[in-house]
Amino acid sequence: NATLDSSPESSDGNTLGIKAEENVVSVAAAPLNVNTGAIGANAVFASIKATSEEEEANRFATQRVVVGSWLLTKEACAALSSVITSYPSSSLPAQLVTTAGSLLISTLTSLKHQGAAFAAHRALQELSEACHAYSSNAASNSLGNDSIVNLPLSWARRLLHEISSTEIVRDSTLRRSTGYALGFLSVMRSEPPPNIAPRSICPFVLANIIRLSLPCATVMTQRLEHMTTSNSSYDFMVFIQHLSLSSQMNSYFVEDASYQWRSRVHALNVLRLAILDAPLASDMRKFVGDAIISAMIGYDDESWAVRNSATMVFAAAMLRVIDADKNASFSSSSSSRSQPNVKARGGNAITARELFRSYPSLPPFLLSLVEDNQTATTAAKVLHPPLFPFLLLLARLQPASMSTADDAVTETTCLFIKPVLQCLSHRHNKVRNMAARALAVLCSGDSVNEKDSSSRYYLLSCCTDLLESRDCPKVDWNKKHGALLGIRSLLLSSPNSRQLFDDQKLYSAVALYASWGSGAFDYPPSCVAVALDILEFAVCNAFNDAEIMLKSMGGKESSFLEVALFDAVHRIEALSHERSPTVMIGLSTLSPVVGKIAGALCSSAIFGSDKLNGDECNKFLIKIETIFCSNSFDVRLAAVKAFKKSIYGAVDSILDATNINAENRSRLKLKVGNML
Repeated sequence: NATLDSSPESSDGNTLGIKAEENVVSVAAAPLNVNTGAIGANAVFASIKATSEEEEANRFATQRVVVGSWLLTKEACAALSSVITSYPSSSLPAQLVTTAGSLLISTLTSLKHQGAAFAAHRALQELSEACHAYSSNAASNSLGNDSIVNLPLSWARRLLHEISSTEIVRDSTLRRSTGYALGFLSVMRSEPPPNIAPRSICPFVLANIIRLSLPCATVMTQRLEHMTTSNSSYDFMVFIQHLSLSSQMNSYFVEDASYQWRSRVHALNVLRLAILDAPLASDMRKFVGDAIISAMIGYDDESWAVRNSATMVFAAAMLRVIDADKNASFSSSSSSRSQPNVKARGGNAITARELFRSYPSLPPFLLSLVEDNQTATTAAKVLHPPLFPFLLLLARLQPASMSTADDAVTETTCLFIKPVLQCLSHRHNKVRNMAARALAVLCSGDSVNEKDSSSRYYLLSCCTDLLESRDCPKVDWNKKHGALLGIRSLLLSSPNSRQLFDDQKLYSAVALYASWGSGAFDYPPSCVAVALDILEFAVCNAFNDAEIMLKSMGGKESSFLEVALFDAVHRIEALSHERSPTVMIGLSTLSPVVGKIAGALCSSAIFGSDKLNGDECNKFLIKIETIFCSNSFDVRLAAVKAFKKSIYGAVDSILDATNINAENRSRLKLKVGNML
């Protein structure tokens, strides 16, 4: 292997020694003792071809130096911690431990290589654990003993100073504050468990991190004034209880003159890793409510960096505290088909009762957030940034109907129903969709008590009133679309949706939109798509196989659905020739819905029963053939997918059926084959 000659001329590190220069070419061909996967990691550097063998050798040697440098750093960190921890716990050299800890912190705050940073993190944690072990075993209280005992806290204070100091944080280039976060984790993880000694470093660090992750004192004071009802607004957040004011910190929030957006970004990034860190889960749990508040306030900041870090904190809190299902799968509990709007009834998500009991600061903050949204929406037609995360948080909770009755919590959740209903009229489609999901979560069940403002009957009635309301001077289609989304979400989350849909007022309102305004075709396609989805669910709900479903084909819903579907297909084909952008709005949403439902309906009618006569079967074969030949690509694609999804199982069931004779079976397969 090559060695670098430390000659007097090159002692400053700027030039390589003569011995190294002579060996550059010879070592290039030598076998590597390291993982060569890192060589060529820089895609831009690797893409530039060398013009000569000498240049290629020089590049190879340079890459060896880079790889060897971070490997040397990793080994040096591990060796340093091994040397320190090899001392008996009662005779640690104070000066050596102090110097080693400072060196590791400097390494963490300057390195960009993840592997080297994690090596320094592990070494610093081992040093901190050695200090705590020394503290528990020390017999005397000499000066040296006290200095070792206080080292982990002093390291935490140094890290806090570095992310809050204007001069230091301005020049920081760490990606996502990795080094700072790992340093804090090293110190906090090393504290003995609570059953051995009270933990003081973790609350101190987390409280200060949350303080730095918030806006300046003026902004926070204004926000808290209309948020709290107690005499002291400082009782609102948990982190304030763990702060100790001093001459250097005379306010619970960062002073306006000392506020730095870079410090706030570092604090948010550290907070994210602390939330995701499993060993700190018990210490972090009581601060999560403050972390969510800090993240949502961050959405309002003018700096993109702050908003980005706030988003990552919010995502981490959602994953660790609200719902551990990272993919957030949604399916109906009362239907065999997959639904995009109803949360799967798993045990991962926290209930509203547990959330609001654990974090009492959240309800008043979230309510004030909605009030700010109403003010901002009235002043200018813009999306209030924290509104969607607020609705997402509510939508990811377990439904109120699945938790035990609690009058205090029910009273709190009821406060959110009116604001969420108002969000159904929002001008942004994503907000309306999320508000509909949140509404189903806030629903307390299928109670028929008229005084229960959170029952499904009451909420369906509110959505129906929104759907039937007359707007002047022009129709608010956002409100109509949101009301339909709310009805769909409430029905899909109910085990008694069939009985709920039997209400004449509800059925008439939905049927009007499903029929595209009784053939007037003056309703937005987006509203028609949701109405058809509701109607199809009402027809198919509780029918687990096609034969049972077909027994309802003579009902008012099913026959009406069939007519509405194929009228919609003809209308979509006609609109496809028009060039008006206003007419085409929402057509891409409606077309797949129509194709999917029509394909599934025809498949069920064709394969579902042997009692269909030949004329009836031919009718549906003609209908599905018409859809497969539609000039709307979205209709064709969705219909083919729906038909193909069931055709294999349907053919297998026909072949296995004993009540279908061979002649009828062959005739049916021949007809379907000819149609295809």
